[in-house]
Amino acid sequence: MALTELAVRKAAARDKVYTMADSHGLGLAVYPSGEKSWVFRYDVPSSDGKRHPKKKILGPYPLLSLSDARIRRDAARKTLLDGIDPFVKSGPGKGVFDELALEWWNQHKLTLKNTKNVQTMEHRIKAYIIPAFSGREPASIQPIELLDFIREIEKTGRIETAHRTANILSQIFGYIFAEKHLVPRNPILDIRGQIEPRKQIHHPSITKPEGVAVLRDKIKNYRGCASIRCAMLFSLYTFARPGEVRHCEWSEINWETSEWHIPAEKMKAGVKHIVPLSKQVLEILKEMKKHSFVYGKYVFPAERCYDGSKPYSDNTLNKAFVRQMGYPPQTVTAHGFRSTASTLLNESGLWNYDAIEHQLAHSGDDRVRKAYNYAEFIVERRRMMQWYADYVDELKAPEMQI
Repeated sequence: MALTELAVRKAAARDKVYTMADSHGLGLAVYPSGEKSWVFRYDVPSSDGKRHPKKKILGPYPLLSLSDARIRRDAARKTLLDGIDPFVKSGPGKGVFDELALEWWNQHKLTLKNTKNVQTMEHRIKAYIIPAFSGREPASIQPIELLDFIREIEKTGRIETAHRTANILSQIFGYIFAEKHLVPRNPILDIRGQIEPRKQIHHPSITKPEGVAVLRDKIKNYRGCASIRCAMLFSLYTFARPGEVRHCEWSEINWETSEWHIPAEKMKAGVKHIVPLSKQVLEILKEMKKHSFVYGKYVFPAERCYDGSKPYSDNTLNKAFVRQMGYPPQTVTAHGFRSTASTLLNESGLWNYDAIEHQLAHSGDDRVRKAYNYAEFIVERRRMMQWYADYVDELKAPEMQI
């Protein structure tokens, strides 16, 4: 059934991009960001006698209305009758890497939600990747050239950046291969094993019960900002990632079910996550409600941000561990609470390993698991979170260290 202007206008964003079909290859792509674009899917003949499916973004809605998009689609279909791809340029500028990389990026960035990551990727593409291969036809770019480019980044010691850059190049060439058919294969596949392995990042953590007890008492006796003290306890009991805690909003707290619903765009795996809230955590939230910033956006606002409009900075908790609690630098971190919980829960022998992994929001090595049911094991996880909070509270600290 063809689309109507009303259906297009009311199309709502979802966790993942989806397309609403119109007719004759035209569709409306709706992105998680809420943006909408017209997409035209078509087939063109090639020298091998086969027809290859292709896709073209015609323009954004509402700048391009439904009727305007149909006009562009029909004009393209007329050109296709002559066996000509209406979107392939002729002349010396045909299919150069610059244009294709930007074309891929302008489509791909609509699917991304993290503004900071989008800005970083765009800078990396426009300031480094495109200038390195500017004016080149993709088929002329050899794997050894790509490897040399990546190794120049490795020489600076930025191994993670080297891998991220290789991943961007892989996506660009994947687009050029699958959508444009301008290269025989993705050249990045030929150099994957030649890039220096990523360095494992180990977040400092306390895993001995007596050490956890000492840390718990130091947090409870913290005399700094009430919001920061509550955030530290909240992190200890929920063992959510620091960024998730820092950006926790009142609108995400479900008081009826005693759950914290973290939206997909805030999660590392891009999947909605549920954190069952123990009695201890609910008391922390009630304490935060007593303060003047209860009507603000964030549950744990920055110090002296009395309207609750800004979260505390990403290193605030780690600084408190060192400056106010006396821990040596890099021996205790907010992220380390996750390792603490993982160790204590697994060593208890009381809980299903998969339930623990789901609560930690680990997606696993297989990226297909990113589509896991975010409510899976919820009954066991609810019992587990209450048990863990009680266990932490009942731990005995050595008297000499209190």
